[in-house]
Amino acid sequence: MGASQTVCCLVLRDEHIARSFAVAKWTYCALFTVVTVITWVLRDYSDDWFLKHSTIFAYCQLPGYEALCSGKQVAVRISFANFSFFFTHALVLFWCTWERDFRAGIHTGLWFWKILAWGGAIAGFFFVPANAITVYAQVARYGAGLFLVFVMIEMVSWVYDVNEWLLRRDSKPAWAALVLGAAVSILGGLALIGAAYYFYAATPACHLNLFFITWSIVVGFALVGVLFVPNRLEVAGLMTSGAVFAYCSYLLYSALGRVPGDACVRVAVSDQWVQIVGFFLGIFAVCYSTMSLGTSSIFGGKQSGDSSEAGGGGDTSGGGGDLANDSGPLPYRPDAFHLMFALASMYMAMLFTNWQVSSSTAKFELGTGWTSTWVTMGSKWFCEALYLWTVVAPAILRNRDFS
Repeated sequence: MGASQTVCCLVLRDEHIARSFAVAKWTYCALFTVVTVITWVLRDYSDDWFLKHSTIFAYCQLPGYEALCSGKQVAVRISFANFSFFFTHALVLFWCTWERDFRAGIHTGLWFWKILAWGGAIAGFFFVPANAITVYAQVARYGAGLFLVFVMIEMVSWVYDVNEWLLRRDSKPAWAALVLGAAVSILGGLALIGAAYYFYAATPACHLNLFFITWSIVVGFALVGVLFVPNRLEVAGLMTSGAVFAYCSYLLYSALGRVPGDACVRVAVSDQWVQIVGFFLGIFAVCYSTMSLGTSSIFGGKQSGDSSEAGGGGDTSGGGGDLANDSGPLPYRPDAFHLMFALASMYMAMLFTNWQVSSSTAKFELGTGWTSTWVTMGSKWFCEALYLWTVVAPAILRNRDFS
């Protein structure tokens, strides 16, 4: 029995559940990153491989089928396969929250069969009818937007967690970190806004860019001014406002860089290596943030430093200790973890297609165009509004507990 379990990777229990879940999350993240890079390669170079030299996908060379195997169609089809793979996991693992649930092993084991199924899904989705792919691409727009909402919520929650952790320590190094963090964040945000003015507001005719940048300064003052509201959220502080300001300034700079054309660009960047570096940094940032979001405390994941209390008072030797460990909560919810990767698959499809499935995409291009610009600005405004509301909510809804 043990040999068959080893061959099939069917190890459903692990006495070190926290370690196995940590290994699982990094494995999923690494595999998702690899598939994402493969998606980019096929998107940019599949014309030569599939349409000219491929014998496996011979149907791609048939008249009327060329578009199904090249460019953005490849990105959307692989995204559909990724979404189906992770969403199926989310359904199978729905409400799996305790170590005693045998389904926990599905998340951490069966790697041979998972990789086989994942690869088979990617290959199989090249044969899905184009109409189904078009429907998925439209649905993916909303899924990608939902993913961005979760990212913004997690970002604000993470800033509060860091600030609260430093306040609890109540030591000179902690206070120094708070002051330094606030100063670096605010100065960094101002530097990004200054760079946006210089690079993306070349002439007074760039009205939209000037509006975006100027309004960001106004909101920046609001992020600091809201700290003077009586009865505000106590855990909010200058560092939290500074961190949100810096992050939203980065989103502003990123959005302006996605605007098509060079009419408002003071210095046009022509070096391809800059575009390549930014391209891969963007991919890895999305993959890592997806993993972090999937294990976040907003979905029931344990905070850093938490430990299971289930077996603390029992016998740690023999069967009694194992029984106690099996009754504890999981380090994070695997259903939420896979759901975030499913939504991230939709988001990556939108990045690779610039949120416009019908038009072409240049090589090393990731999220460029007016749609991408407005989506990024919308994410920025949502993050700012979310933070402002969380700060003033205790002052407005005084009958609710925000501790």
